[in-house]
Amino acid sequence: MTSYNFPLRRALTMNFRAGTPRDVTVREDGRAALFLRSGGAESGVTDLWALVIDEDDNFSEERVVAAVGLPDSGDLPEAERARRERMREAAGGITAYSCDKAQTKVALAVGGTLFVTDLAANETTAIAEGGVSDVTMSPTGDHVSFVRDGSLFAVDLATGTQTCLAEREEPSISWGSAEFIAAEEMGRYRGHWWSPDGTAILTTRVDESPVAVWHISNPALPSTAPRPQRYPAAGQPNAVVSLFLLDLEGGRHKLSWDDEYEYLTRVHWGDEGDPIFMVQSRDQRRAAIYSVTPERGSARLVTRWQEDPWIDLTPGVPRQVETGILDVIVDTDHDTHRLALRSPKGLDPTFLTPEGCQVRAVSRVDDEGVWFVGTIDMTTQDLWHVTWDGETTRHSEPGGWSSGSNTGGTMLVGRAEPDEPRTTLAVTTAAGNRYVLSDFSETCPITPEPDFLAIGTTHPNTAVLWPQQDREGPVPIIMSPYGGPHAQRAIRAGSAFLTEQWLANQGYCVIVSDGPGTPRTPSWEALVAGDLATGPLQGQVDALTEIVAQYGDRVDPDRVGIRGWSFGGYLAALAVLARPDLFHVAVAGAPVTHWQLYDTHYTERYLGDPRANTQAYTTSSLLARAAELSRPLLLVHGLSDDNVVVAHTLQLSTALLGAGRPHNVLPLSGVTHMTPQASVAENLLNLDVGFLSEHLHPAAR
Repeated sequence: MTSYNFPLRRALTMNFRAGTPRDVTVREDGRAALFLRSGGAESGVTDLWALVIDEDDNFSEERVVAAVGLPDSGDLPEAERARRERMREAAGGITAYSCDKAQTKVALAVGGTLFVTDLAANETTAIAEGGVSDVTMSPTGDHVSFVRDGSLFAVDLATGTQTCLAEREEPSISWGSAEFIAAEEMGRYRGHWWSPDGTAILTTRVDESPVAVWHISNPALPSTAPRPQRYPAAGQPNAVVSLFLLDLEGGRHKLSWDDEYEYLTRVHWGDEGDPIFMVQSRDQRRAAIYSVTPERGSARLVTRWQEDPWIDLTPGVPRQVETGILDVIVDTDHDTHRLALRSPKGLDPTFLTPEGCQVRAVSRVDDEGVWFVGTIDMTTQDLWHVTWDGETTRHSEPGGWSSGSNTGGTMLVGRAEPDEPRTTLAVTTAAGNRYVLSDFSETCPITPEPDFLAIGTTHPNTAVLWPQQDREGPVPIIMSPYGGPHAQRAIRAGSAFLTEQWLANQGYCVIVSDGPGTPRTPSWEALVAGDLATGPLQGQVDALTEIVAQYGDRVDPDRVGIRGWSFGGYLAALAVLARPDLFHVAVAGAPVTHWQLYDTHYTERYLGDPRANTQAYTTSSLLARAAELSRPLLLVHGLSDDNVVVAHTLQLSTALLGAGRPHNVLPLSGVTHMTPQASVAENLLNLDVGFLSEHLHPAAR
């Protein structure tokens, strides 16, 4: 164990995820499953695999069904590169696939080439070459759609005929792909959807001409021209998104909705009833659902509503079902995100799930009810099923972090245990036979041992990790939060704490705490409305104060560091700026330092329009606090980051220099918001820990 180079192994194995099965699709009849997996613990090239279940409910051998992966992403179309960045996809090869409903054919794009795999014949054929992205197989399996250079195409697989369904009119317009803000903030990664019978497509038309052009440069290669990017910053114009109904014979109908709804957030076209789509106002307090009548090519309003401080977007809903529109609705009386059937014309919804069970995502709907992922105590997550009569049943073992679904009687459950470094993906048939998909990833020899604390009834859920070897005297503390909306870190999944346990083993008490604004209850998440600084920072202060009070001589409150990335980086820098009495050193990676430089949908959700809510932006900004710095601060930023652009760090550094405050800046050439490069990931972790150790001296008091 002492010679195990954790930073190196973590980097080479993609944080121990290379070789892990993922993105499983179970066939409608429950007799087979497709999934992605790379061939080994250091392989970043992902292939498409299949698992088949025979008539006796026995599992056949796992086999590769498509292996056309490329070792790098150098030849990726710009649209595919952007999709991977929005998805935080670091692997190469086959990173996404689309199959027909019967799972007889699979479409995928690799290196800009469209491939189709015939699963029965086990043959993969190149169908279209050059610039292909956003590939989607029709449910009937006779057509494949894709985007090339902003135009939407369909291929008739029987004849090989390619048809351009919607041609790009000018460079600022594109068809069939999700715009930046939808993919980055709304969880909508698609831009076109097939009808169940494979004869028509709903597609977006995105006009980015109103959006400001920013430039992502690579100063390490001055001969390379900066890459232009349309970036919708807070308070600035968004792309104009329209929705069209196209048929394969050339018919085209533009679908209209009320102009007060600027965002197209969801589209669903299932087997039950007409397709629907959801739109949302710019301030995210008002939303509406429209139904499409394909025969007339028109949309009609089904229902509209408003909520304060904002309307939540939940994966998997809304969707049309036989009894109405299924959605997740905030039950303010019981402070719960509940699954419900929406009633038209503003009538009260019919709640399906119980009070106190926070619904996080809907995975599948069947004749009996709905499969969903939900939490009760916030550190655990389970797979649940609720019948249309409201009978709710848990289908995963309590005490861990689970997700999954059920298709054709075959259950899929992904499971992480609190004391295990790996997760498992298990398939269980209707007859009860269970099969765990093979995992080729490296098993990290470090077994995390987090202690979980609920700090009071209105305080953060917190995980604490200690050195696994005896240490003399009190140890210094490192806070390692994300601490912002949309992400939990203090969860009962050992795989989530590998880096924190290794860090603790260097001689620290490591604290991971989910403060106000992180996923929990609606009221808890709403605590950051109008102020992204005060609540999240106070959450870290509360956690630190409680740990010091509980553990006394085991920790040293005079040596406290904090580290984080993205919102966690913002929180780390904020901690040493605003509370130097408690936090003595910080490493801030890719921090948002000035919220007017961040995107519209995320920022305005919490802080509103910067032209009308100036004080909210000032309160949440780090630039206004630059003169307060009195502690060591290391700012780390990828120069190619197109999400939190490097201007955030550069503007803070300029403000710190102007105030005469010494600090450190580490620029990462060619690095985006992710750090997939192995050498970068390894040495960045070493430099991170080295900077903290220099100022906290873990080996001596």
